[in-house]
Amino acid sequence: MEYGLNEQWDNLRSPVANRFITSYDESNSKLTMLNKFFKNLGPFNPDLVILSGLHLLEMQTHAFVSDKLQAVRNGLGGIPRNIPVHLELASMANKDCVTQIMQMVGETAVERKCSCSFNVQITNKLLPVLKKIY
Repeated sequence: MEYGLNEQWDNLRSPVANRFITSYDESNSKLTMLNKFFKNLGPFNPDLVILSGLHLLEMQTHAFVSDKLQAVRNGLGGIPRNIPVHLELASMANKDCVTQIMQMVGETAVERKCSCSFNVQITNKLLPVLKKIY
């Protein structure tokens, strides 16, 4: 469902434009194809790598997230430096997960000079984390 600024539904009026997405997808929420993705980058020889979906980890256990983020860090390290990498951080509600992502992946992303995008809703969670880490 997507709605614009001041859009009305019955007696409710939206103060901001927004969208609400819901799905049930265990495969993506557990990043089951992550290792296969990184393994096949070499033969594929991409011009650009875009990583997205880390926000899906926020409902997993801390240990599970750590394992997946270690795989992301290792995978980033294996991408040739001449291939640009973009990290997409979608909206996350769990500040601990944001912290964990930035601690485990942020340093590698900075070293690789990855571009990064995120929406304004995550800014209030991301900036304090970045100040602590860097």
